[in-house]
Amino acid sequence: LMLVGIAICVCSQSFPVIMAGRVFVGLSVGLGMSIDPMYIAETSPAHHRGKLTSWAEIASNIGITLGFFANWLLQGLPPGINWRAMLLVGVVLPIVLIVLATTFMPESPRWLLMRGRVAEARTIMRRSHGEGYDVGAVIAGIERQIEHDKESSSSGWRPLFRPEPRYRKGVTLAIFVAISQQLIGLEAVLLRAPRIFEETGVVAGPRGEFFLTMVMGTIKVLFIVVSACFVDTMGRKPLLLIGTASIAGSLLLVAIGQLPSTPGALAVFGVMLYVASFSLGLGPVTWLYASELFPSSLRGKGMSLAVFSNRVTAAAISFTFLPLVEVFGGQAGYFSFLALITTVLLLVMWTIAYETRGLTLERSSES
Repeated sequence: LMLVGIAICVCSQSFPVIMAGRVFVGLSVGLGMSIDPMYIAETSPAHHRGKLTSWAEIASNIGITLGFFANWLLQGLPPGINWRAMLLVGVVLPIVLIVLATTFMPESPRWLLMRGRVAEARTIMRRSHGEGYDVGAVIAGIERQIEHDKESSSSGWRPLFRPEPRYRKGVTLAIFVAISQQLIGLEAVLLRAPRIFEETGVVAGPRGEFFLTMVMGTIKVLFIVVSACFVDTMGRKPLLLIGTASIAGSLLLVAIGQLPSTPGALAVFGVMLYVASFSLGLGPVTWLYASELFPSSLRGKGMSLAVFSNRVTAAAISFTFLPLVEVFGGQAGYFSFLALITTVLLLVMWTIAYETRGLTLERSSES
């Protein structure tokens, strides 16, 4: 889907055709966001699951940063060729992924167990969990949950919207965090960042904006790596709370930096702090939580609902940005409003979030 979408965009001669290509790209991104963390969580041992699942976010943001760098290198090409070349660069990593998926990647052992292929699942888990790990106990736990959830798996989407009491808190938390990841105004900050850099006078011209955008992407990758290093020792909840609290503070800095009487560098610092804070907490922890908190019978549908909720919220933030800026009398008021929303979300997270560090997926989904 990604390759088809990129090909349509690169060969397009009109705006509607570009949008058609973007539909294919969007579908592929949505599938990737649903499948990547779920697959990694299902194949990882519990004590390494946090850092391994975070690698999906790291890889995604390395790709975004490489995209920034490629755009910066290719911007000097003639108009009409430069943006096509920028899009064409995007075919490289999907081709690499297809090769890896068809040659090296094993099937999820939990998926195999749900289909009765116990021997294959045991072989894969012995490879992924290493010597000395009690694979038999893990398989027994998975099989118990599969047996318990047989009725739910044949009931369609109803168990996801009306989960059993023991799964209710986990399902609610996973969807809430997925929505919160965008409700903090991520799309508004990232889409607005180049204009903030320009309007504050910190940079001049497209090359300067591209450079700061690359710096922002690099910061994002570095702090996701920091998060991956601590998510299996500090835990999910502390990183989530620290990151969200820091996001609220950074939004206030961006708001203050938009005022005429304050130096523009404050807004730029606020944007960079926002990116770092997001990458420490809500960025990687959202999809780690989503991959852990749904029971096996609901995990595929649950991840799809989490991604759908996340993207709908992102679209709502994008579409309402300009109207709300006008309502609040400027960007300072708008970003102050986002800081208030983030503070409320932080208090809710403090109340309902629970720790899943070191637990098997079967225990993580039971609050």
